[in-house]
Parts: sequence; structure tokens; C-alpha cells
Amino acid sequence: MSERHLRDWMRMSRYTFDQLADRLGRTPTYRAIFDEDGLPCPNAAGPRRKTTLRKEVATCIYVLSGNESFHRVSTLWGEGVASTRQVHQILRRFVKAVNSIANEYIFWPDSNEEAQQVVDGIEAIRGLPNCIGIIDCTQVEIPGCKAMSDRTRYISYKKRYTLILQAVVDGSGAFTHCVAGYPG
Repeated sequence: MSERHLRDWMRMSRYTFDQLADRLGRTPTYRAIFDEDGLPCPNAAGPRRKTTLRKEVATCIYVLSGNESFHRVSTLWGEGVASTRQVHQILRRFVKAVNSIANEYIFWPDSNEEAQQVVDGIEAIRGLPNCIGIIDCTQVEIPGCKAMSDRTRYISYKKRYTLILQAVVDGSGAFTHCVAGYPG
């Protein structure tokens, strides 16, 4: 995939994608089914996979960066991602792996000095005094929600299946807190 396609379709650079895929490949979730080269492990439990780690990560980033249905994604990505069920399984695996490493990248300031640096940074860049974080919340559409048994809990005021994503960032835009998953 070209750099342009990565930026347009997944909203990230090749470097960022490679870093993410490499780090996720070291999580227990993916180590159980892919080898260190990102190829399917021949001795992994369950059915033989027809996809690679990078293809799974790319599929998930694509799903999360737009509003494509699981059916459309399975049609676009082809072998190894050939059904909405497979897209759903791949996405669940991805979210589990990302959650397992989130604390390495998303964290609140540990000390008063770090907190003061964040406060000073927000004031310098945004002009907001005595502010330790900038918070926003959004609804993320769940394309394959019609198959979920408790799907009615996820219907938003816009009559779409969504979940809530809330994030806090510091003055440079780095995440300091993130929570997702509550029904929309």
C-alpha cells in the first residue's frame, strides 16, 4: 500500500503503521496466532488463518477510520477477511491487543512537576490557564452492530448504533486519558 493510500484511507503514515503493527505483534493476543514475521503460526489454535498480522491491523485501522460496513470491508479486503464474521473477530482481537498496551502510551502525569508542565503547555499553546487537559467526546458508529444481541442499548439519539469515545489530551495533542465502549 502506498504512503498516499495509508494517509487517505487510514489517516497515518507508513512509519506509524509499521510501528503500530510491530508493537501489536508483540502482544500475547497476536503472538498466539502470528510468528515474529507476522505470518500465521502453523500450530496456532483454531482454524488456519489466511491473513497476516499487517493485513489484520490494516483492516482494523480502515474500519475505525471510516464508516464502512463490515460487509463492505470484507468485500474490499478479500481473502482472510472474507466475511462480516471474520471482520468482527479481527476487530475484537485488535481492540484486545490495543487495550493490553494502552497504558504504555496513554497516561496521566505522574508527578506535580509533570502536571505543571502540562498546565504550562496548554496555557502557552491554547491560552487556557490552570487547565490540565482538553477533553472531547464523540460517538463512534458500530457498522456490524445489527448482529449483537443487546444492540438496542447502542442506538444513539441519531438512530445509529454507536459507542462513546471520550479522550483527554495535553497541549501537544498527546492522549493522557481515553475511555471507550459505553453505549451511545
